[in-house]
Amino acid sequence: MKKFLLRILLTAMGLLSVAGGSPAFALDLGRVDSDGLAVSLDHGNMSVFGRYNFGTLWETNDVHAVRCTYDFATLGGAALAAVNLQGSTIYSGSKTLSTCKLPKGAVVTSVFLDVITSLAVGSTTTAVSVSSGLSVGDLYAAVASSSVTAGILAGVPVGTAASALKITADSTPQINTGAWPLTGGKFYVLIQYLMSQTL
Repeated sequence: MKKFLLRILLTAMGLLSVAGGSPAFALDLGRVDSDGLAVSLDHGNMSVFGRYNFGTLWETNDVHAVRCTYDFATLGGAALAAVNLQGSTIYSGSKTLSTCKLPKGAVVTSVFLDVITSLAVGSTTTAVSVSSGLSVGDLYAAVASSSVTAGILAGVPVGTAASALKITADSTPQINTGAWPLTGGKFYVLIQYLMSQTL
C-alpha cells in the first residue's frame, strides 16, 4: 500500500511516468472548507502544461482569466473618480473566490463587459471608461454612460496583436467616471490574458 501511494505521489509530481498509453493523472484532494470549495490536481500530459482546478476556478500555464465587478450598490460612482473594481463572488457564499488583479507582464488579449444592470446618471449622461489601472480607457474606451446597457459589450483588446495590451506593472482594474456621478448600475469585466516570458 505504501509503495502504491508513493507511486501516485511521484506520478502527480511528474517524476514517474504512467506505464502504457499517454501519461495522465488526476488527484482529488477533497473539500477544504465549509463553503464546499473542492481542490483537485488534474494533469493531462505530464510533459506539457498542467491544469489546476480549485472548485469553480481554473487556470492553465498559458491562458489566464480574471473577472472583476463594478456594482454601484457597494462601490458608489462619484464624479471624476477612479474606482478600483472588486473580485467576484462566484457563488452565493460569503467568500470572494476571484481576485481583480493584473500582473506585470500580462498581455491582455480580449475584454468583455457583461452588463447586468444598465448604468444610470441622475438627469443627464456622463463619460465612463474601464482601465487596467495604468492608463484610462485601455480596457474599455470612454463612452456615454447611456451606452453601457444590459448585455455583452466588447472592450478595446479584441483578440488581435494591434489591440492587445501589455501590463507594465501589477495593477487593479478601475472604472473611470466623468463630470456627473453615477446613480446605479452593475457589470462584470471579463479579462483574458497570456503571460509574457520577458518580464
